[in-house]
Amino acid sequence: MQQTTSRKFLKYWPILKKVIVLTSKGDKLTDKDKLRATVKRLRVKVKILKNAIITIKQSETFQTIIGIVDWGEYFTKTKKKLQQQLEELQFEIKPSKSHSRKKKDS
Repeated sequence: MQQTTSRKFLKYWPILKKVIVLTSKGDKLTDKDKLRATVKRLRVKVKILKNAIITIKQSETFQTIIGIVDWGEYFTKTKKKLQQQLEELQFEIKPSKSHSRKKKDS
């Protein structure tokens, strides 16, 4: 955890250094307030995004996706299931059509 934090700090240090220099050159109070507001806004966004990621990872769809080992096999099985469902639905429709024709003929 600490290594990750250190890496993040090193990654953003050049940006922070520029911000510190800019803050010391400008109207300190106003710039600091702007920075604090920006940081606060970004922290809220990070919290929202973290919650969204957690929700996605807990979803049934995500769990299904990460559980797929062989995508080719998955799509083959899915295609077969869909074809079976289509055939069943077509079979259900056929008797209805012939039944409705008989009513028209009567």
